[in-house]
Amino acid sequence: MTVFSLCAGLCCREPENDNLITYRIENNTIMSVENNQNIFSINDDIHITSIIDYNQTSTNNEAINLNQIGASDLRTSIVLYKLTAYGTLSKIQLTENDITINAGDIIVNTNSEILNILFENDGNQYVNDFSIKLLDTGTYYLGSPNESFNTNSNYNINIYAMNYQNIDIHIFSSIINSNTDRLYEFTVN
Repeated sequence: MTVFSLCAGLCCREPENDNLITYRIENNTIMSVENNQNIFSINDDIHITSIIDYNQTSTNNEAINLNQIGASDLRTSIVLYKLTAYGTLSKIQLTENDITINAGDIIVNTNSEILNILFENDGNQYVNDFSIKLLDTGTYYLGSPNESFNTNSNYNINIYAMNYQNIDIHIFSSIINSNTDRLYEFTVN
């Protein structure tokens, strides 16, 4: 399994019902590709690091400490896409053999192409660090599995957590240096 860590920024507090408090955070500095590299060779690894600091600010400027409010089980999902000869994106099925986990955990769903990223609390922040072995040439993208491209949203990756005290947390993000569709584009030669 592989885990993913994302850094979060600001959060909004919106009660969805009398018992549930929802925090919304927007932060596009959580996930990054090592050295912003976008050109690789076959059998190279693309290294993705995610760091979510405890201290965040909600979309309504409320200061929030994720650790103090009991944020646990922070997670998100991403997909590796490949550009086809027809100009469409195809999801790439990965296996556990394609993934190297350095921090956190990743669950490779064998029934779909989704990588479920789980963050690790290292005592200072939430972290996930992993790499994917690149086995074929082409143009690739990393991004949300939701295929919500071109929806005028700059935060298509949803990092979420729910603690057991009726607090729901959503951090909206994209990988640093993503394109206008909020996908991180790279080439394998």
